[in-house]
Amino acid sequence: MESSKTKIISIVTTIAFLLMVIGATYAYFAAQTGEGASTDIKINANTTDVFTFETGSAISISLNQENFASGTGNQSGTTYAKAMLTANNKTNTATEHYYLYLNIKSNIFVYSQDNTKPEILLKITDKNGTEVKPTLEGLEYKTVTDGKGVSQSGYDITTYNDVLPIYENKEITTTSSITEQWNITITFINYDFNQSANAGKSLSATLMIQKPELEYTLGDVNGDGVLNGKDTTRFRKYFSGIEKLNKYQLLAADLNQDGVINDIDFDILKPAILGSVTLPYKTKDAYNITYNLDEGVAVGYLRTKYTSEFEASLDFTSDVKAKVKKDGYGFTGWTGSNGTTAEEEVTIAQGTTGNLSYTANWALLGDLNQDGKINSSDLQEINKYLEKYSTANTFRKDVADVNRDGIVDYLDTDNIQKYIASRGTFNITTIPDKIYNITYDLDVGQFLNSEGTEYNARSRYYQMSSDILLDTPTKDGYTFLGWTGSNGSTPETSVTIAANTTGDLHYKANWQAN
Repeated sequence: MESSKTKIISIVTTIAFLLMVIGATYAYFAAQTGEGASTDIKINANTTDVFTFETGSAISISLNQENFASGTGNQSGTTYAKAMLTANNKTNTATEHYYLYLNIKSNIFVYSQDNTKPEILLKITDKNGTEVKPTLEGLEYKTVTDGKGVSQSGYDITTYNDVLPIYENKEITTTSSITEQWNITITFINYDFNQSANAGKSLSATLMIQKPELEYTLGDVNGDGVLNGKDTTRFRKYFSGIEKLNKYQLLAADLNQDGVINDIDFDILKPAILGSVTLPYKTKDAYNITYNLDEGVAVGYLRTKYTSEFEASLDFTSDVKAKVKKDGYGFTGWTGSNGTTAEEEVTIAQGTTGNLSYTANWALLGDLNQDGKINSSDLQEINKYLEKYSTANTFRKDVADVNRDGIVDYLDTDNIQKYIASRGTFNITTIPDKIYNITYDLDVGQFLNSEGTEYNARSRYYQMSSDILLDTPTKDGYTFLGWTGSNGSTPETSVTIAANTTGDLHYKANWQAN
């Protein structure tokens, strides 16, 4: 399929650089410097004014586990771009325009803690070394204190992975000659906490200064030059509010060219990737979708548009099915235009027409059998589910995730158990401040239920008022002698984690051949 293109670009000069990063306490980067980019001269034939671009040399820097060592603080890498204009004589005023972009081609860095502690900052200065702060779409300018107590500031690009327009259609004018220089400095901030999460991470980018505006291709939402599943993923993240799109990605996302980016554009993208439609593709109809949340609230994107020309799903934005929440309740599914049976996943069939409406249905958190109360029957159901019994009901996981941590596990059973024991006075949604891990070395053994189905035993616990008895593993041809590890070096067939225990625990299964 030949993709539609709306603008044409000729890249005048590019320079590749990789992030100069971290030296202090937790990491150190080794740098390799390559040849500088060549200068590209543009001459206006009408006036003979000379317009020249220049960029700094290429830099390549990488971080490996082997580079981790004690160092001396933050590490930075700097490059530059120049725009130089010379008028043909002093009576003539020469005026030109240019664009400056930072194309971050690959960035796999992460926040070691959270986004309040940016680890990669971008700073821009002019030829005099004076910092400039242009509005950079999608980026926040932040000031932090590094591990040495020194204030550091710049645009947070820790996880940024797009083309970043710095100056667009920047005017440069002179009656003689003028040079505008922009210095780009990337700094990895070394804090006083462990930043080893970025071991093996890297960033690569290209600094581009050019006369024409950037090219974009319809459907290439992530800006990597091809239409594929990465574009649908980026679209989902955009709708979910997880990531933003820059100016050019927004233009590329308007697949039907109606000036609005919505669900219809997303629906067009998949067949465009498969080559079954040609872009821009204008749909012949569009219908509305409305919702009754029954005092709940939307916590993610809810589709509001669909077309009869493509199949559509209400929950296309992520793998998390519950896009709605209600205090004290779990989501059990939608009813309405799909019928009276609640469905977590609703698909609108191709060929459907007319406006649609859906109502959110709820059950009390912990009420797995949806009988209006939380009791031992619900506790049995969640235990059957966790131990993978065939008799376990197909309950809604959003109802079973009572502590709202996104995982249905034994911590939820603990909360249900405490809620029942307290006669409803315990807050079933309580998440402890500290959760501890339990790991097992089964030596090829298994945890099997009475039906012979393998399951995963408890892997998390928290300081609580009740004891926890470890499950017993099995191994063909062997007798279980007991656990060793956190309980000591003497094997014990029955191990209880006592109430108020803290810290991660590890247990090894010991066996004797039959």
